[in-house]
Amino acid sequence: MGRSDPLACTDRTGWYNCHRPRTGIAGHTPASRVTNLPEQHTQVACVVISAEATSYTFRFQEKDPFVTTLSEITALLGEPRFNWSDPAPWDGLERELGVELPADFREITDAYGSIEINKQLYLEHPAGHLLHSLGRSVRDDLAFWREEDMAEFLPSPVGADQGELIPVASATTGEAVFLRVPDSPSALWRVVVQEFDSPAWTLYEMTFGEWLLAYLKGRDVTLCSRNLAPDGPFYTFLP
Repeated sequence: MGRSDPLACTDRTGWYNCHRPRTGIAGHTPASRVTNLPEQHTQVACVVISAEATSYTFRFQEKDPFVTTLSEITALLGEPRFNWSDPAPWDGLERELGVELPADFREITDAYGSIEINKQLYLEHPAGHLLHSLGRSVRDDLAFWREEDMAEFLPSPVGADQGELIPVASATTGEAVFLRVPDSPSALWRVVVQEFDSPAWTLYEMTFGEWLLAYLKGRDVTLCSRNLAPDGPFYTFLP
């Protein structure tokens, strides 16, 4: 997949970017989803799209990077009531995967547990007593995405090696959310979202906390909650 050319509405790739509607984004074109341009907001958007692979990548880079805190999530989603403190389930899952998961993902999930947000986004905790347990879901999803006819829908293989993808969340609207393992110890974890109704994936140059915060604010991060939560984000517990 080509990833070196900026967005340009010329030739075949330009037609794909600017004029071809996508069912996975409600009939919009990929280019129309770039709403955080420098003249509009405080972010710089860099978009890299491949027509040949029928998939595209959005890369968002903050001019002034910030650290998403749990308090920012709580201010939008409401007070957490799970508040898990035992690291044992995480330690077991990370030993099984062979990688330490990002701290912000653990912190948010420890606070809220296994929940459904806006009747759309599923987040799960690895505690073994839960029916909706992250460990079981990760195992099942890794096996699913390693199947030969599914691997072609992702930018890289699933797994815990550098550059690979770990499935960590899903949506009732069909999307799958992955954490991308950093390419080096100094690099940050990023988020990849795959649209199950089309061979398309989106890479967000955001931490999980930043991506979730954008979702809760109603921004289009492949998943979009504006029509699902017009009165603000909400969540319910999963068993």
